[in-house]
Parts: sequence; C-alpha cells; structure tokens
Amino acid sequence: MGNDSRQFFTEYLSGKLTELQAVTDQIQYLNWNRHDRYLVLRLETQQQDDRMHSSIATLGHIEAQIPEGLAFTYQQGIVVIVNLSFKHSVSSDVISSLAIILREGLFKMGVSSEFRDFLLIPQGYIQAVSALRLGKKSQSMAWCYHFDAYLLEYMLSQISHQISPELLVSSRLDALQNYDRKNNTELYHTLKVYLEHERNSLQTARELFIHRSSLTYRLERIQKLTKVDLDNPKDRLLLQLCFLLQEKDQTVT
Repeated sequence: MGNDSRQFFTEYLSGKLTELQAVTDQIQYLNWNRHDRYLVLRLETQQQDDRMHSSIATLGHIEAQIPEGLAFTYQQGIVVIVNLSFKHSVSSDVISSLAIILREGLFKMGVSSEFRDFLLIPQGYIQAVSALRLGKKSQSMAWCYHFDAYLLEYMLSQISHQISPELLVSSRLDALQNYDRKNNTELYHTLKVYLEHERNSLQTARELFIHRSSLTYRLERIQKLTKVDLDNPKDRLLLQLCFLLQEKDQTVT
C-alpha cells in the first residue's frame, strides 16, 4: 500500500478526516466500492521488542497473504483493512492465511464483524480493538478473537461505562439479596438459575437439589417480594442483564 493510502487510513481512523469527498476519492483510488464487504483486523505483538511488527517487511508479508487487504501500522500495532468483495473472499479463509505470520510474530489479533459500508471502517476498527482487548482479558489461549464472540461482554461494558453497575442493577434484585441475608434463604440464586434454564421448573429444581414444590414456593415468594412479572419477556431480559452486570462487577472488584 502506498504512503498516501496509509496516511489516509491513519487520519480516517483517528477522526481527523471527516470530509465525505476525500473518502469517496480514496474509494475510487483503490478501485473499491462503498458497499463492498469489509473486515478490519487489529494485530498486536507479545514481544518486548516491537521493531518486528512495525517493519515494512511484516506489512508486506501480510499483504502478500491477503492481496485484498491493506496493512499499516497504527497506535503501536498493525491494522489490516480487508475488502472481501475484491476477490470474493471468505472471512475464515482470510484469517487462516495469517496463521503462520501470527504464530511466528507472537501476535494476537482482533477481528471485526463483516460489514457492507466503507464509511463504517472506523467503527469496524473499534470492534477489532474491543475484540482484542476483551479476548486478552478472558485469558483465552487463542490467537484470534472475533468481535461477534464478545458482543455481549462489549455491550455490558458500554452499559456500565458511565454509570456504576451498582446503580444499574434492578432494585428487585437488591430486595431479594436483602431478604436472603436476613432470612438465610437463596431466593436470589433461585431466580438466577430459573432464568438460566428458561423457566424450566424440572431442570431448575434438579440444579438446586430441591423438590419442585419447594421451587414453586420460592418462586411465589420471589414474585411477592419483587412484583416482577416473569411472563413478561422484557422483565426477564432486564433481570438477566442485571445478573450479568453484577457478575461483571464482582469479577472486576
């Protein structure tokens, strides 16, 4: 990739370039189409010496493996913009083609979702960065992290970005936890397991090692304390999100 294109993508990802005409000109220069299929990759090395991943040779190796991709250094890593439509490529094949380079360079890679608009490339980059960050945080031994696999974790992190999970969690769950502490019961855990099993009473009772009649009593008590409508899909979704937020908050602390 020429220096002009590298400069364009550096400014485009940083938000310095916002003129639609400049973006349109670059699309034409690359002989691409705005609504082709695109993928963004973010690579970071685990080596202390980062000269290897910033070398022109490494970028050349990547582009040799992905002719439909443009590789450049950005924010102490490597970014690859891939036009999947250019050679009718498949995402999995593109990723597999980098396996040797990633292994030899001790790279980890974040992969965006596939999208169909050149104007979404900056957001695709955010996806790739987020996938890499969340993948590393998960302590997975994998070398490649797909944003789609971490979508829920990303959404939870965004939900609690400005407001503490403690303030986001439904007061209904607080009521259950307070009741459990005072009465040495397990209503909070019962509700969590019940929702995890999609309200299947038999499976829930088995996991909790209780009789179904005991489960029925607990659920009646839960509904009396919380006034929650477990037949309402939105109420169930909200409660499940609250459980996940609490788990995330406890993991962080």
